[in-house]
Amino acid sequence: YRAATRALEVMHPAARRAPIPVVCVGAAVVGGAGKTPIAIALLERIIARSPSTRVHFLTRGYGGRERGPLRVDLDVHGAERVSDEARMLARHAPTWVCADRWAGAVAACAAAPPPTMLLMDDGLQHLRLWRDLSMLVVDADYLVGNGRVLPAGPLREPLARSVARADALIALSPICDAHSRRLAGPPPEAWLRRALDLPAGLPVLRAGIQPEPDSARQLSGRRVV
Repeated sequence: YRAATRALEVMHPAARRAPIPVVCVGAAVVGGAGKTPIAIALLERIIARSPSTRVHFLTRGYGGRERGPLRVDLDVHGAERVSDEARMLARHAPTWVCADRWAGAVAACAAAPPPTMLLMDDGLQHLRLWRDLSMLVVDADYLVGNGRVLPAGPLREPLARSVARADALIALSPICDAHSRRLAGPPPEAWLRRALDLPAGLPVLRAGIQPEPDSARQLSGRRVV
């Protein structure tokens, strides 16, 4: 798998630039790393600082059958077609499901009114679309598991390749409160840098997961398993 991903990278044509800035929130491991909550939080910060910015999401829509490009309509498209993550994103901003991110960028830029920024939820390993800024999300507890590439481990590619593509790393920590089993604080930055062998110049940002108040109230006292 390591050799196959490297061969695809070498043989792939140069990435194409969209006419507007493209920001990518990606991961090195398969499965949930916290990319979608980070992408939504980033959107909220962008809009808070620049309310006139029109952001569209691009996402693969893993778990759904749609390959796109397709703009998600919450009244029409269910999770089985576009994925639950795409529907989650679409509650916050226009969202395009697109296996081909370049095709998704083209479709988004043709919308009316057109976006002024594209925000990719996942896609760090997608090579057709140029990213102006790439952020690598890492679970601060799990890190990268055994550090091996699929199928021997959880990595999509050798970690060094993902790190080389990133302009910053976001270490995402779980909730730590009085009801948590684990009450220790998040690991220090120096420990993260050693554990992941990060270059000295790569910024390390911190984030934590916190449920939305409405979601917490809906689940409070209910059996979920």
